[in-house]
Amino acid sequence: MLIRHGEKPTSADRGVTFEGAPNKKALTVTGWARAGALVELFAPTVGPPRPGLSRPCALFASNRDGPGGGSDRQYQTLQLLAKRLGISVDLEHGVGEERELLDAVTATPGPALICWKHDFMPTIAAHLSPTADLPSAWPENRYDVVWVFTRSAGAQNVLEYEFSQIPELLLPGDRATPIP
Repeated sequence: MLIRHGEKPTSADRGVTFEGAPNKKALTVTGWARAGALVELFAPTVGPPRPGLSRPCALFASNRDGPGGGSDRQYQTLQLLAKRLGISVDLEHGVGEERELLDAVTATPGPALICWKHDFMPTIAAHLSPTADLPSAWPENRYDVVWVFTRSAGAQNVLEYEFSQIPELLLPGDRATPIP
C-alpha cells in the first residue's frame, strides 16, 4: 500500500512538530489530524481494516537525509500508526532510491505501507505494476487516496501486482474519487 504524507505547510497553514513547535518541514495541524485518522484506517481498534486495505506488518517512509530528502512529513504521517502497531518505521531509503526501497518491501513478509513524496510515487507504482493503467502523476493537492498493489493470481514475477485505489475519506474535503 502506498500513501502520500499528510498535509504540508502553505502560506496560510504552518507546519508544527508533534510537540507543537513551528517547523516548515513538519506536517500542518490538518496533516497531524490525517496521521491520527490513518491509525484507525489501517489498524482499527475494533475489527479489520476496510475492504481492500490490510493491517501493515511493516512501515516504510523516505529518509529525510537521503537523496531528495528534507522533510519529516513522511515519517510523521506514520509515527502514530507505528506506535499503535508496536513497530518502527523503516527510514533506510531516500527519494531517488525507489528500486532499493521496493527490494526491502518485497522481502518483507506480510502487508507493507509506504509513505513517500508524491512526485516519486508514480515511479514506485510503475515498478510494482508495469502493465497497469496507472495515474501519470500524484496531484499536488491530493492527500486522501491509498494506492493498493495486490499480488496477481498466478504471478511468476515477485514484482507483479494488480493496482487499485481506495479513497481514505477521513477528513472533511476528502474526495471519494480516485486519482485520474
